[in-house]
Amino acid sequence: MRKYIEDRSIPEPMTGCWIWLASLGSHGYGNASEPGRRVDVAHRVSYRAFVGPIPDGMLVQHSCDNHWCVAPHHLSLGTDATNALDKQRKGRAAKKLTMRDVRAIRARIGIEPDRAIAADFGINKSMIYRIKHGRSWKHVA
Repeated sequence: MRKYIEDRSIPEPMTGCWIWLASLGSHGYGNASEPGRRVDVAHRVSYRAFVGPIPDGMLVQHSCDNHWCVAPHHLSLGTDATNALDKQRKGRAAKKLTMRDVRAIRARIGIEPDRAIAADFGINKSMIYRIKHGRSWKHVA
C-alpha cells in the first residue's frame, strides 16, 4: 500500500505535503482503494499504510490542513473533539452569528461592500449573500 500511495502522490517541497493526484471525492479529499476494503479517503489509507491501524471511532487529522495531503508525517489520530479544537485554534471553525449580528449585517448591506462586512464579522462573503437574499436567517426581522 505504501507504493500505491507514493505512486499516486507527489511531494510538495515548500510544505512537505504529499499531494494526492488520483481521484478526488465531492468531499474534497482524495479517494483511495485498499484490497478487501471499500473506497476510503486517501489520507486514512496512507495512515494505515505508513503508521498503522486506525482504532474504531478515531479520525485521521491533517496538521497541514491540506485536504489533498497524504504525507504520513502530516497525519495524526484524533477525535471529533480534538478536530474541533484544532479548527478553532487555527481559525477555521465556523463563526456563530447571533440575531444581533444578523441585524447589524442587514443594516450595513448596500451601504458597505459585502467583503468588508464579512471581514468585520469573521465570516465569508457567501454568508453575507445568503443573509441578503433571505437564504439564511429568514426568521430574524
